[in-house]
Amino acid sequence: IDSLRIYSTMLTSAQLTQIATTRTPIGNRFWSQWCFNNPRHFGYDSGVQAKDFAVVGGSPVLGYTNCPAETAAPGLVAYVLPGGTTREYASVDTFNFPSGGGFTVEGFIKVPSYSGSRYFFSYASPSNDNCLLVSAAIGTQNLNRWVHWAMNVGNAPAYTISHYINGRRVSLGPSTGWCGDQGGTLVLGQEQDSNNGGFSAGQAAPIWLDALRIHTDLLTPLQILLISSGGSPGTVFWNHWCFSDPQNIGRDTGIQRQDLQIVGGRLDTGYSACGSDAAVQDLGPVAYSLPGGTTTQYLAAPNFWFPPGSFTIEGFINVPAGNGGKWWFSYASSSGAAGTDNCLLQSSSVGTYGVWVHWAITVGPAPGYAITLYLNGTATTLPTSASRSWCGHQGGTLVLGQEQDSHGGGFDASQAPAIMIDTLRIHSTMLSAAQLGSIARTGVIPSTATLWDSWCFNNPRNFGHDAGTQARDFVVRGGRPVVGHTAGCGASGSASTPPPPPAALGLPGANTNQFATVAPYSFPPGSFTVEGFIKVAPGNADKYWFSYASGSNDNCILVKSTVVTYGVWVHFAMTVGPAPGYGMVYFINGTVSSAPSYSRAWCGGQGGTLVLGQEQDSHAGGFDATQAPNIVLDSLRVHPRVLSASELQGIARGGNPSGPLWSAWCFNNP
Repeated sequence: IDSLRIYSTMLTSAQLTQIATTRTPIGNRFWSQWCFNNPRHFGYDSGVQAKDFAVVGGSPVLGYTNCPAETAAPGLVAYVLPGGTTREYASVDTFNFPSGGGFTVEGFIKVPSYSGSRYFFSYASPSNDNCLLVSAAIGTQNLNRWVHWAMNVGNAPAYTISHYINGRRVSLGPSTGWCGDQGGTLVLGQEQDSNNGGFSAGQAAPIWLDALRIHTDLLTPLQILLISSGGSPGTVFWNHWCFSDPQNIGRDTGIQRQDLQIVGGRLDTGYSACGSDAAVQDLGPVAYSLPGGTTTQYLAAPNFWFPPGSFTIEGFINVPAGNGGKWWFSYASSSGAAGTDNCLLQSSSVGTYGVWVHWAITVGPAPGYAITLYLNGTATTLPTSASRSWCGHQGGTLVLGQEQDSHGGGFDASQAPAIMIDTLRIHSTMLSAAQLGSIARTGVIPSTATLWDSWCFNNPRNFGHDAGTQARDFVVRGGRPVVGHTAGCGASGSASTPPPPPAALGLPGANTNQFATVAPYSFPPGSFTVEGFIKVAPGNADKYWFSYASGSNDNCILVKSTVVTYGVWVHFAMTVGPAPGYGMVYFINGTVSSAPSYSRAWCGGQGGTLVLGQEQDSHAGGFDATQAPNIVLDSLRVHPRVLSASELQGIARGGNPSGPLWSAWCFNNP
């Protein structure tokens, strides 16, 4: 298969003949396009649907056409919904507007025709299906032409609505105001008679959408007029849907990062240079502000892990007066042990209010995991009821701005503080009092810092972006950006952070809950090589670090952690010969060695589970802590051929592998 494309239209016989004779596709905009020549993602779909193939087996070979790996820039694009049907629309579930009102929704639209009561913008909450509803009755003089539509939503509690067409204030028929609810469903092209449903074909307006933006501030009539006349709408938005990203037609480049789910519709020529791929820029000092007194606004990171062993959490926060004695940092584990909803709970009592404070806690080693609190670099007594130690559980949920009375929930509005968070970082080591004092004074972290997590809240395309090695982005629920405290935090992490040193994945061993896995995984058909750099701690020989289970064979490939030399980096390799024997040869630092050998041959099974750091006694399970080694993995690669001994010796001495790679895991992409 050299290339495969799906067009959103029926091509003519002449067009198909042209493709066949020229080996060149028609146009540059596709529903799906798979070219199989992207070396970093073999099943990549560069069409608007962006539905990548999961690649299970097979191998690359010489192709036939010069299929473009990337879709060319599509120019001006609009998303078109036909109306008169319940099956075509775009939607976002669990949607939040900027808290407290005081925001603007605007963009360029075209309504081809209008009859009866039809709607193009519908927001329904669980308790109010007409929480915010906008009619397509834009006036007969404006039909079938591009117009700029804007809607101002006033501040609480009234949330007064004003509509504008081409900069002039208008009344849009049977539209409603905003009810103030959050966490509902936004639907474009349908009217909801129930939350996320109850569509009626007779109420679905035909609509062309060129751009749709939600601003975190209330635009003035003059600002709206300037945008409608071609002026810049700005660069930072709560939501920003442009419909012109060929890899994700519903992509949201705003800070809330809530992509539209596209159901039907088509693409056509648009009106404005919406700029969905506007460059990410450092916004300067930016903080994330939570209003407190509500259960619907917070930041959450589920399935969260802290660094194994000791660590430090630190950042700059600003707690308004009257908000002490509440809980701003809550980590609850999913373990069944009693009290784990308070696995790590920290108070908003910071002593000084309405000003920026550097807040930090250090967490000591096992088994005690003792906590020390620092405010502006000075060790301080922990507030009453704040956690004195971490419970040690992993895989729970971290929430900022709420206290969890149950894992991932049980919020109480009276315990939610108003707070601004400028930066928050988790270091993989315990920082000293001197280091914390330096950060508090300068905002600059040590050049040797290893950041497990780093949230800066000033990336306009991913407001909850984690630039640390764990890369655990926050799910943003409500709140809004405000002017921050520290400059230069940067969209990709702190500007004071040097380029990261070579990173590796460390697995502590002696447990069953820390490992790396891929499922389903298939090796190259026929011969192949697995190689990379590993370091095994002393006392960890005769355990198992590489386990591949397939079907009924839990030892399809099993490799021991016996590597001859311990506590230092070694280059490991194993080659797998052709069918039917699939004989295996092991190498340590380029020299044949039987030390790691357990499996003498690959069983030939595909579509199984690969686990690093554990031995599987059953497919994808049956781990045994006594068989889990303490090991560090720097890189691991799978080649779709048998590498020679001289090639392996060259890699072991620092050379680069040649030829295509079936898999390549480097563990250093933050």
